[in-house]
Amino acid sequence: MDRGGATPWDEAATVELAQALVRIDTTNPPGNEERMAEYLAQQAQGWGLAARLLPVAPGRANVLIRLPGAGQAPTLIYSGHLDTVPVGQEAWSHDPLGGQVSEGRLWGRGAADMKGGVAAMLSAMAALRRDQIRLPGDLIFLGTIDEEIDFLGSHRLLDDGFLDGAGWLVIAEPTNLDLVPAHRGVLWLEIETLGRAAHGSMPHLGVNAVLHMNALIDRLTRLPLPAPAHLLLPPPTLSVNRVSGGDRINVVPEHCLAWVDLRTVPGQDHAALLAELDRVVASLAASLPEFHCNLRVLADRPAVETAADHPLMQSARAVARGVLGREPAMRGVSYCTDASVFQPPEKVPTLIFGPGDDNLAHQRDEHVEIAALVAAGRFFTALPQEIFARQPVPEQ
Repeated sequence: MDRGGATPWDEAATVELAQALVRIDTTNPPGNEERMAEYLAQQAQGWGLAARLLPVAPGRANVLIRLPGAGQAPTLIYSGHLDTVPVGQEAWSHDPLGGQVSEGRLWGRGAADMKGGVAAMLSAMAALRRDQIRLPGDLIFLGTIDEEIDFLGSHRLLDDGFLDGAGWLVIAEPTNLDLVPAHRGVLWLEIETLGRAAHGSMPHLGVNAVLHMNALIDRLTRLPLPAPAHLLLPPPTLSVNRVSGGDRINVVPEHCLAWVDLRTVPGQDHAALLAELDRVVASLAASLPEFHCNLRVLADRPAVETAADHPLMQSARAVARGVLGREPAMRGVSYCTDASVFQPPEKVPTLIFGPGDDNLAHQRDEHVEIAALVAAGRFFTALPQEIFARQPVPEQ
């Protein structure tokens, strides 16, 4: 059993694939991920893997790539998103869509988040196919659209049953090659306060929606967020990150909007949090004359967790030791992934692991170390063999 990446490895092909993916502009919005999905499908078919596009919207398609197994074990799902955030306004030291390799790094938007991880996963599947390794169960890669905004791709895959029968899920987000079994959940809210316009010189004739929003924000930022302590994740947080109200300097504002980012931990009930927010709003309505407020949920993505001693984590730890030559770190992350859509309804054990420093995601001069990219490819090649070795195979 190969636990350390002993399978012959084409490092150059892995790097070239990652370069090619960075050069395909999948900035979201608008996404246009279909171009990358088509490229991956063509590459996969050239390696002897089955591949097909799964259209979601015009110019946007998920992609499924399959290495057939012997049908004796559940499916192992590899997954990664195809879209990226915009390049931004700051000047880069390297072309953000150039896929340039220099200083031992691949530079560009998506190099770390997460086209490098996608390339490592697909290269691993190609290596397994090339070496005619027959796994007990299928190994499937699911490439998703729209992870950076609304998770349209992962929701469509879940709704269409592509996670049915999955035994394990591995997502190649950048983790600096650390093992990540848990991440925080997301609750994004849009809050609107409504007032009554009046001339700025006669504010007593109006109802100031901005001041009412200020009173609400004061309550929200002091709101307790009770949650069970978590060994790998920081406590829950609430952050008011954007406020917009009023039209003119001489008009009492009749309208104000605020956007709130709540990050939760496993064990927190999002419905209970929303009920508590409703109580805060009701309390203000009882104490402030003509206080009116509307609340809308923009995103509701639960926290994700797999036990640190689960066989999936044991397999990952064993493989990482062999590939990295050291004991891998295990930690949680605060960002959210497609696992928020996939894991809770399916109860599928989930690992997040990939090349690249997650602190570089969404930033100027994003890059991934070539050595980390290659190590991730070796890890993704060895991991299925280790996982299936721990899975009892029915007698024939």
